Amino acid sequence: HLSIRRQRQMCIRDRINRAVKFNDTLLFKVSRNIAQFAPSTIETFERYLEQYIIMSQHCGENTDLQVELLGTMVYMHTDKWDEVMHRTNLIEYLHNNFVNGYAEDDIVLECVMLVATICRNDEIAQHIASSYLIKML
Repeated sequence: HLSIRRQRQMCIRDRINRAVKFNDTLLFKVSRNIAQFAPSTIETFERYLEQYIIMSQHCGENTDLQVELLGTMVYMHTDKWDEVMHRTNLIEYLHNNFVNGYAEDDIVLECVMLVATICRNDEIAQHIASSYLIKML
């Protein structure tokens, strides 16, 4: 018998995999709510952190999907930000969203909240403080 926690993780992974496969904004919205209201599931979401960043960077005109992806990452309080941040050029991506008139207000808001989330680690906070990103805020 699988534990309830294990069953929950499998269900979340299945939901995320389906959302990724079909680019389904509504399934990403469900995932975002799970991340927000069930912090015990964060380790499951950590597996998809890099994929969420890359998908968000390539959303193009689909701003609803971008908002859901960024919004989910806001609730990923993890120490893995440092390693993923450098591989995905996250700072540059956030900077581009802060440029006046480039992104919708909802995306800018999610990016501000994401900066707050990733600054939990002292090393990352120092990196962001010394970057041009802070001047954009």
